[in-house]
Amino acid sequence: MDFVMEEEGRPLAVFETYLELIKNSVGSKMFQSVFVRDGNGVIDVTDEGDLSCANYVSSVLSHFRLIACPFYTTVDKTIADMLMSGWVPSDVAVAGAVVVWKGKVCSDGLSHKHIGFCLDETQAVSNCSAEKAPLKHGIHSLLDGKRERAVEAFLVHPKFKNR
Repeated sequence: MDFVMEEEGRPLAVFETYLELIKNSVGSKMFQSVFVRDGNGVIDVTDEGDLSCANYVSSVLSHFRLIACPFYTTVDKTIADMLMSGWVPSDVAVAGAVVVWKGKVCSDGLSHKHIGFCLDETQAVSNCSAEKAPLKHGIHSLLDGKRERAVEAFLVHPKFKNR
């Protein structure tokens, strides 16, 4: 973040605002669709919200200028931009970190990684394919709370370390 964020004549509390935006995003349908043009018109590459996790995370990160591109629809491109923008791997979950889960087969028949945000060391917010919106859940449990999904990585922004 090589810019000054100021509101009401005072420095913006970026980390606190970032975390609150994530908490308040739960249930939002605004990340549900991204359309691309093909030879037959337009198609929703997020499958009406089933595959919207990268769009959700990258849109929030872009809002705070924590990545370069406005949004992505793939986890790998989101992670690549994050790394180029100064995000670093972390061994532990911390508030504000981005969590990446290992791949699983999704609605399109392909294996996809999943991405979301850590609220603290045990809770996360990520796009739920069933609800087609961000939901709060345990970091190591799927949204049904009964099954686990393996974490591949945690990424933190240097400005948010030691919070």
